[in-house]
Amino acid sequence: GYQGSQMTIMQNKCLKIWELKINSLLREFQIKKPIVSIIIPHWNNIEILSECLDSILCSSFQDIEIIVVDNASSDNSVDWLKKTHPNITIIENDQNYGYSEGCNIGAAYSNSDLLIFLNNDTVIDENCISELVKAIQLNLQANFKLGNPPALVPVNITLLYFCWLIRYVNNSS
Repeated sequence: GYQGSQMTIMQNKCLKIWELKINSLLREFQIKKPIVSIIIPHWNNIEILSECLDSILCSSFQDIEIIVVDNASSDNSVDWLKKTHPNITIIENDQNYGYSEGCNIGAAYSNSDLLIFLNNDTVIDENCISELVKAIQLNLQANFKLGNPPALVPVNITLLYFCWLIRYVNNSS
């Protein structure tokens, strides 16, 4: 094996290679505007879902994909969504799978790197999504500069960040 100065030389070479990969990934992340998928498991109560969707559509961050996972609602929620929000992705489940499984199903349909899971009664602030994305970008850049690979970046912001890491790791392998 390597000993003494040979190990230091090898470590420096590895660090340089890692730094090149990090800088390339950072440029890609900065150039490509992140798309955010907002996943909303839903079961009945069109009124609260409507308020939730209105708050999302008023967001200052517009590069979003909204996915509503309907858990077999009996109040015509799906028909209402199709008529009033034709740009929203609707997943129609054959039964009520609950919130957690609804989130998993929605994540499987997502086309985005960043995921936000919302209850259907959530009303967000107009700057909520843009502030989350900004925090993720800043945290990601800081950790890359420290030499932390994406899979080891501390998860200290939200589940949204954790989901990005899972997507990144899965797409990298």
